[in-house]
Amino acid sequence: AAELLTSLLGYQIDFAFDSGLTVPHVKSEKLRIIGVVAAQRSAQFPDTPTLAEAGIDVEGDALFGVYAPTGVSRDIVLRLNREIGRIMQTPEARAVLATFAAEVVTMPPDEFAAVQQRDREKFGAFIREANIRAD
Repeated sequence: AAELLTSLLGYQIDFAFDSGLTVPHVKSEKLRIIGVVAAQRSAQFPDTPTLAEAGIDVEGDALFGVYAPTGVSRDIVLRLNREIGRIMQTPEARAVLATFAAEVVTMPPDEFAAVQQRDREKFGAFIREANIRAD
């Protein structure tokens, strides 16, 4: 990530896809966001169009989840989900995430599992065809 940022700021590359490390440089006007790879515009940068709005058919929301080992009781999973969701809604958590242009999205465990399954199906064919391996 540091090399990407250095290359971008040094005009060695024309553009980059980034997960939020460039936000301070956007706010200081050293960099400009030309589009967001998400289904909706960013609340933090509402004037920036999505790539889909610009006619580029791509979507790539990044979700970060909390996982537990198989066999953890549903009651514990639901309690963790509830408590982590509550913490993520605090002004402190939102402020930290905003530094990376991340927005808080919480959902029940079953909904998150369904999202993960859709992503596996969506990207699975590409991963198999390109013979991508996690080494």
